[in-house]
Order: sequence, then structure tokens, then C-alpha cells
Amino acid sequence: MIDPNTMSSTQQEPEQKIYIYHTGIAEDILGPGKRLVVWTSGCPFNCKGCIEPGLHDLHAGEAWIPDQYHAQIRDALLCLAKITFSGGEPLFQAKPLLRLIQSFDPKPELMLYTGYEKDEAHTLFPEVLAYVDILVAGPYLAGKAGSCLWRGSKNQTISSPSGVYSNKELEPWLQAPSAGMEIHVRDAQLFIYGVPPQDALQRVYSKLHSKGIEIS
Repeated sequence: MIDPNTMSSTQQEPEQKIYIYHTGIAEDILGPGKRLVVWTSGCPFNCKGCIEPGLHDLHAGEAWIPDQYHAQIRDALLCLAKITFSGGEPLFQAKPLLRLIQSFDPKPELMLYTGYEKDEAHTLFPEVLAYVDILVAGPYLAGKAGSCLWRGSKNQTISSPSGVYSNKELEPWLQAPSAGMEIHVRDAQLFIYGVPPQDALQRVYSKLHSKGIEIS
């Protein structure tokens, strides 16, 4: 367990600002339905084979005062009524994340990815999880990677801390294959959304390479 209370001052999340790497819209790729997706930066886990190693650095993202960031996404969030927090590790910035979530009115359906095990997340971040309707928890384990809906490896769990979804509703998600991925281009930057099956990213990179496009 990584306890945020034992992290050094250089590791801990800032009290006032939240670091956001990217914001986009995806449908059924990172949660059910069409939803706003927010990638935070900063992660203490360094899982081998991580799909987003560039987001381990907190400062890979842009610093926002939570209320100001909410003002930027308010219209989209009101329209979609669903949001997913990915990363990075969203709970690495638990305090500003909580402030951001508490500013949502009305509250959207909220999904959150974390590398913490489910019980660890509940123990360390109960105030945040009280708002979470869908929680994908657990570290990425390359040895258990496969084709899993919204998850990179089979050890990762899907639960509903808020109780919005019953175990009966969650069970089909745990048995379903990967929903694939979407490729978005914005301001000459390429973004891949989703949790693709094992080796799928490498096939995409190879295809892009054959077209003269290199991914850093």
C-alpha cells in the first residue's frame, strides 16, 4: 500500500491546484455511454508496461484551480452527465480532485480509475469514493493482461462504491472483452483513448510507422 501521508513533500499532490493532462469525449471506451474523460497527471506506481508512462510526472499536466477547470468543462458535463477520471493516478491528487468533484451540480455519473486495490482506496480516500459510481481498481499487471472491458489486466476489479450499480449489473462488465480504442487528433497531437487488448497498441504503432508517422 502506498499511503499518501508518508510521501515526501515533493511527491504529494498540491493542496490548491489539480494537474490535468488531457480532456476529451469517448463513447463506451472508458465507461458506459458517451462521457467526458479527464486524464490527470502524476502517479506513484510505475507499473511495468503502463500504457501512459509519460503521465507518471505530475507536471506533465497543466495546473488548474479546480473551480476554474470546472468552469471550462461545465457545459460539456451538463450535456453528457457522465465523467471518467483516468491518468496517471487520479487519487494522487485526492484533495484538489475532491474539491473539483464537490463543485459538480448536478452530480454526474462518475467513474474513476485507480492503481490502488479496492480496499486500499476505500481506506485511504473514503471522501472521494463516496462520489464514485464506477471504480476500476488495482495495478496493471502485465502477466495478467488480456482483453478486458475497461481494464488492462484481469486482476483489476470493477465496483460501485456509491451503490448506483448492483453486483448483478456489474457482472457482465467483468466478463466482457475490451471495447477497443479510439484515435483522436487535436492540434497536431495524436491521442489514443481506451484500454485496448494486449499488443493492440503495438500493431497501431507499427501501422502508423509504415505511413511515416512516429509516436514518441
